[in-house]
Amino acid sequence: ARWPARATLAGTAWSSGACVCLDAFLTSRFFSEVGELQQIPFDSQALQKREGYREILQAWLLLDAAAQIDWPGRNDAYDGTNRDVATLYEFWLFFVLARAFQNELGMNIQRDPFELVDNALPFCCRADDGRMIVNLKQGAASFCRFTWKKEGARLRLHFFYNRRFDRRPLAVRGTYSKPFRPDYSLVIIPDEFEDENWLTAERNAESQGRIAYLHFDAKYRVETLTEVFGGQEVVTAASSARSKATGTFKNADLYKMRTYNDAIRRTVGSYVLYPGDDPKNEIGLSRFERYNEIVPGIGAFALKPKAGDGMRPEGLSFLVEFVSDLLDHQLSKFTQNYRISYWTERTLRESPPDYEPRILDFAVDPKPPKDTQVLLGFVRNEQEARSCYQTATFFCHAVEWVAGAVGEADGSGVPGEPSNLDFDPFRAELLVIYHQSETADWIARVEDVRLVSAEERATETNRPLGEMHAAYYYRFRLADFQSIERRNLSQIVPRRPGQPMCCLLSEFAACPRIAA
Repeated sequence: ARWPARATLAGTAWSSGACVCLDAFLTSRFFSEVGELQQIPFDSQALQKREGYREILQAWLLLDAAAQIDWPGRNDAYDGTNRDVATLYEFWLFFVLARAFQNELGMNIQRDPFELVDNALPFCCRADDGRMIVNLKQGAASFCRFTWKKEGARLRLHFFYNRRFDRRPLAVRGTYSKPFRPDYSLVIIPDEFEDENWLTAERNAESQGRIAYLHFDAKYRVETLTEVFGGQEVVTAASSARSKATGTFKNADLYKMRTYNDAIRRTVGSYVLYPGDDPKNEIGLSRFERYNEIVPGIGAFALKPKAGDGMRPEGLSFLVEFVSDLLDHQLSKFTQNYRISYWTERTLRESPPDYEPRILDFAVDPKPPKDTQVLLGFVRNEQEARSCYQTATFFCHAVEWVAGAVGEADGSGVPGEPSNLDFDPFRAELLVIYHQSETADWIARVEDVRLVSAEERATETNRPLGEMHAAYYYRFRLADFQSIERRNLSQIVPRRPGQPMCCLLSEFAACPRIAA
């Protein structure tokens, strides 16, 4: 019972600044009667509950755990005499987020060895000698990896601290301008890019444009949302001049989040984390969606520590809910953002010469030429071309007659196989007539496409049924005729054309014009 009292006296002596040496205590008769400890009686009620004993046990457990942890980067925040609270807040946030991903979002953490991969170390791992190493260090990248499942679908998630994004080519992770190093980056990868080597999976997803980045920056010295993003006041020339003169910019964090979104390719959102007193994190005040969905966007979340062991940080629920909604969004292929990303990636991977500036000699809808289908309608002579113009119709085979069947000659035979067309007639948007690889001097918009029988075509054109060489035809109704310069189509039509074909408006526009 005397040990807690002696410990208290020793603590008092040290705190009062008395020059007492530990050796003096160790020579005490009390210690001569203390034997070597063989086993700690953790189940002892006195050790666990009696005042003095339980405090010493708790202190010993903390010291023992700390002795097994090697954290080289801790000196960035605390060296025993000085504390960098902003850096401590950064480190604290990483632990909070990593634990929330695992415990509250149900992510399964993946264990990684103490090995440098892509200039990054696992944030917490065991060395060969059994030490627990924490690799959080300012200016050095570290990570932890998770998998997340929902309704049979799965995502891979890599959570980084201080990952660097350098200026790199389009299909490689990076930026198109200067290097950036967000405090935290959550990398989201679809399950189909599974690979034993996580970096290979990440690179494959990046090369296909199927990866997404979510960034966070910690701002310890911010207390209110207005300090993060400024108010809703209009920036005037006078206020801008004052900001430049004083070097203070109210919206600096807002602009930085925009910069992350714009410069770091495939970023879906960038958000500030600050220890403020704004527990609501109301949509419209703390988050800004660029379009109609949760991403792409920017914003801020108040995330504040609470006193006491195991206390839940204030504002964490709102951040967890946001990340959960974002993961649901990333799993779905029925979103605007997925469609925008898909077509953006496809467009950027096409050959740059396909987009050489050209001026058309006719008006078209705003739809891009690379997405506009042009039907090249083959005719045998100028008379057929004039007939198409006068009747505002064009016909092409849809279903052939059965060869040699009774009645084929008079148009009353048996319908056979579909005609061999290598395009979808119902997707044609414009029509150009051509003969011997040379177009007519007009173009028209396809207003309607119908499947008609040989009898219907014979009636509409006032021609004998026996002249109908197919059982069924596609009938194209034409409108909005425009005059154009004739073009040579030899680079896109076969040498011996005998049926219509489709091309893109961009391909048609690249065909050389024929001088009048």
